Amino acid sequence: KDQNYALAFSAIADAYYSLVIIKRWTVTNDDRALLLQKSEDYALKALNIEPDLGEAFAVLGALYSGDKISKEWKVDRKKSQDYFEKSIKLNPKYVQAYLWYSKLKASKDDIDESEKLFFKALELDPLSAQVNLVGGQLYYGKIKNPEVAISYYEKAFELDPFLVYGHYNYNYTTLLERMNQWDRAELSWKNAFQTDSTFFGTLWGLSMHYIERANQQNAMKYLEKLKYHYI
Repeated sequence: KDQNYALAFSAIADAYYSLVIIKRWTVTNDDRALLLQKSEDYALKALNIEPDLGEAFAVLGALYSGDKISKEWKVDRKKSQDYFEKSIKLNPKYVQAYLWYSKLKASKDDIDESEKLFFKALELDPLSAQVNLVGGQLYYGKIKNPEVAISYYEKAFELDPFLVYGHYNYNYTTLLERMNQWDRAELSWKNAFQTDSTFFGTLWGLSMHYIERANQQNAMKYLEKLKYHYI
């Protein structure tokens, strides 16, 4: 058994899961299910080679967590939690496991545990754009503290201006608009569009942004793109 092969399979499993998040609803449920199944298959291949590979258990935890992306494929939140616990036990320094587990806890309204898991990830990798992005979402969506939320979002986009994770970027940019920081919001929308030109939230956000700024030409430009992809 070669653990390097196991890690490679686990990375492929993670990549397929990430691809589903990127493609989201621009593909059919069947296509999404196929990608999710490939992710599971590779995670299980990894564990067949190395049964104590924490990274692979983390991917399985994410797959079964019942989020909006995967809930029509498989949902088993008890199994998801067990996999995250096992992942962290086997590899307590694997940051992604804490982030995915924090998201699961937040979805179950276990905010204290979600926050603890986020802080552990932040302790392990404070300069990770993704970690700070998750902090922004946690404080925006669940803890309802926009000031703290925007501080984490700004840190994330300072570390990586083109970092786009769908609703994370949407929430950050709409926060900027509420603060009347229209030029910064416009730049954020454009960065999001440059990175992912098909995400519903980005196209909707750009359309509404230009409507609010009375720029009919640009508003119609993005409304047409929205119509093309989703109607």
